[in-house]
Amino acid sequence: MKLLPFKYLRGRRLLAFVAVSALASALFSTTAFSLLGFYRGLTSYLGEEENVFAVYDKRSRTPFTGLVPAYLAEVIRSAEGISACSPEVIAPCVVNGDAVFLRGVVPGALNEVSNVRIVDGEQLGEEDLNFVVAGRRIAEELRLKPGDKLLVASALTEELLELKVKGIFESGWALDDELVAPLHVGQRLRGSGYNYVTLIRVKSYGGVKVKELISNLLASQASQPAAQEGGSAPSMQDLALWAKVGFKVKDLGVEEAQKLVENYVEGYGVSRESILAASATVLLLSGAAIALSSRTLLLQHRSEITVLRFLGAPQGLLKVDLIAKLVPLSVASSLIGAASAASFLEVAVDLLPIKVLSHAVQLQLDPAATTISVAIPLLIALSSIWKADLQ
Repeated sequence: MKLLPFKYLRGRRLLAFVAVSALASALFSTTAFSLLGFYRGLTSYLGEEENVFAVYDKRSRTPFTGLVPAYLAEVIRSAEGISACSPEVIAPCVVNGDAVFLRGVVPGALNEVSNVRIVDGEQLGEEDLNFVVAGRRIAEELRLKPGDKLLVASALTEELLELKVKGIFESGWALDDELVAPLHVGQRLRGSGYNYVTLIRVKSYGGVKVKELISNLLASQASQPAAQEGGSAPSMQDLALWAKVGFKVKDLGVEEAQKLVENYVEGYGVSRESILAASATVLLLSGAAIALSSRTLLLQHRSEITVLRFLGAPQGLLKVDLIAKLVPLSVASSLIGAASAASFLEVAVDLLPIKVLSHAVQLQLDPAATTISVAIPLLIALSSIWKADLQ
């Protein structure tokens, strides 16, 4: 007996099953997508480009509080296999009452490591000593435009600087939430002195063993006697004026830029896998509702099932037929739930921007999360049907 062509499931009776599956998927997807958005916002803090590494301070508990000798940027940049090197100072500041990160950079070096595109005004030049360029998102939030003057107060020192906005840029990563200024401005606001930076981002040619190369350079520099500390703000055109300062090689590390931030975040017990696992508990808690809707569906079709059994349909074949008919509905309803959650979050993020460490949280649509939102409701529903007694 061919049961598949026989339509014995009633459309109205399927609505509850579809609605419960869609709601369970939506709850899970909302949780997973939002938490993954927080995670991505943190882990993309240093960019997402390939072949970009960071020299950082291992003693620091965060990627923006360490101190690295600035002169190492010149040493690393001259090494074979290195295409670009960007020393950067990250300083938490207050602008117009809002918490903002200001990143001090060497303009030409930043552009070599990251793709920064000016969308309004002009790019920061080598001779622009008291200018800033603003990321697109922070410019929209603070309503900045080229020519505006800003009072930037350091959150770490008593420094208060007046800086002029020269342009608005777009990078496609967390830099869009920051102000970018000449390196010495960041050093003053950070209070690090002119011989130190927060980290050094390095871009390499493909195939070069960057970690090994830079680690050997650091070891060779640490073994050499250091010059007396001090120094003044170096010229933007002559970075070699940085004084050589002593350091312990065990205090500095080298890691892929994005992997570095992931390691910091995972040090606090947060990872992509843990987020998915925590979000999946929401879906499992909804499992009782999914199982109940599946059993209710069978009860609503008791008369039809009884007739089919009376006509000789084996219980096993009937269960297979029910499963075959419900799989497309379960998958479709779960996908609708996930899509609804994504649409809701996209609107919510636009209307109510959420920030982590002064950086906007971006919606994270994850293939694994979508797969889980479909698979778990489907498995629960099919398991309930298979275990049911269709006598």
